[in-house]
Amino acid sequence: MSGILKGIDQNVTNVSSLVTRIGLFPNGYNPSRNEFTIPFLVQLKIGGEAVIASANAAKNVLQKMIALRISEFTGFGSLITRSVGALRISGALPKVIEQGEAIVREIRGERASNKHTEEEIAAAKEKGEDLKNNTQHNADFDSKVKNLGNYVTFLRTVDEYRPNEPDLTVDALAAKYQSLKTANDNCSTAESTEKAVRLVRDNYMNDENTGLVDIALGVKSYVKSAYGATSSQYKSISDLLFVKIK
Repeated sequence: MSGILKGIDQNVTNVSSLVTRIGLFPNGYNPSRNEFTIPFLVQLKIGGEAVIASANAAKNVLQKMIALRISEFTGFGSLITRSVGALRISGALPKVIEQGEAIVREIRGERASNKHTEEEIAAAKEKGEDLKNNTQHNADFDSKVKNLGNYVTFLRTVDEYRPNEPDLTVDALAAKYQSLKTANDNCSTAESTEKAVRLVRDNYMNDENTGLVDIALGVKSYVKSAYGATSSQYKSISDLLFVKIK
């Protein structure tokens, strides 16, 4: 990512150099296209700096939200393990405990059974497939939050679940759910914003004909055409590179 940002930054820096150099042409610089004029190129550079700054700011916010979410989820697995342990010794009926354990497996992203049945393995072999007994994980943050909400709703129906430990009570778990949901929602919002702002930046740079890169390349082509490939004017800008980077 750092290499990509450096390349995008370099495109804008090179537009600034392009403006400086064509402004020093001894016989002036007078393109017919408005997009190739110096005032337009100056605004193009300013706009490029703005979209890069916006993308960098959005990325910083996203990184902060990710860090906050990681911090909020620290110790979450242990908390759920202790809670389901409290459920097992609460005196609730076995079927009730099984129901709670099933939800906890969903929170952890586990299969109800970590092993495929012999029938599943045999059927796979008939198809020429090698079905291994691996735990299937789908424990992303969204599912963890959703299933924690289901777990809290379930625990409210279990009268026997009355742990004395403050952080294991239903109210405490409900509060934890809300804090995790907020952290996850903030992260999702920041991610969507970062993608949208990055798209604006990339389009500003890379749009065909109207993007910064194509306009800068057009200026170089104009100078080459107007003054000649061996002219001092073209030689003064020929080393400036403009590359579309996504």
